[in-house]
Amino acid sequence: MSNLFTDAELKAKLETDRRQREMIIERYRRAESPLLDELRAIGFNVRTAWDLREWQEPYQSAIPILIEHLTRDYPPNVRKGIAMALGKKWARELAWEPLVKIYSMEPNLSGPALAGEIGAPSEPKDQMAVSISEMAKPEDLKEVVGLLENPQNGMSRVLLVRKVARSGSEYAFEALARLSSDPDLKEEVALVLKSKLRRQAKKLGPSGART
Repeated sequence: MSNLFTDAELKAKLETDRRQREMIIERYRRAESPLLDELRAIGFNVRTAWDLREWQEPYQSAIPILIEHLTRDYPPNVRKGIAMALGKKWARELAWEPLVKIYSMEPNLSGPALAGEIGAPSEPKDQMAVSISEMAKPEDLKEVVGLLENPQNGMSRVLLVRKVARSGSEYAFEALARLSSDPDLKEEVALVLKSKLRRQAKKLGPSGART
């Protein structure tokens, strides 16, 4: 089968794609400018909220600003970056309660990225689930299970399953067992339950006695 493009055509297409992506990113930065202005005003000179993920020191003073801007009508890629910046263990004290609330109220969107956009519409809610998982402490287990059991949180719940599965408690195991027939979660739950049972069997050994 012949190539769809000649080398010159492929090079031209890649260059066009690069320019289009740069234009989209520039549009995102302009949309994000109110957030960036507030962050710069308190000493965080970043090009985008995504940059905070690599910030070396905790940025507690930025957390309230990030939370407030997460509720704004930014493009999905921008809101994903804000949600990602909140996913730090040290941010839990300030970010946990408002982030859980925003996540619970976030609509479930699906489908591929729209023309002229980067990232699927579901990515902000998905990233919120990831950040919640990263911040969660053992004492948050019941609250995380509550989010997991709420079908209104849609497919993003898949990203919380492994956090619950890492708990060795009977409560977590029973919650996962209840969710084993959930249409959004059953495949992921089956995987983690199989893994947990395999680890338990290995600990018990072939005789069934704990090794």
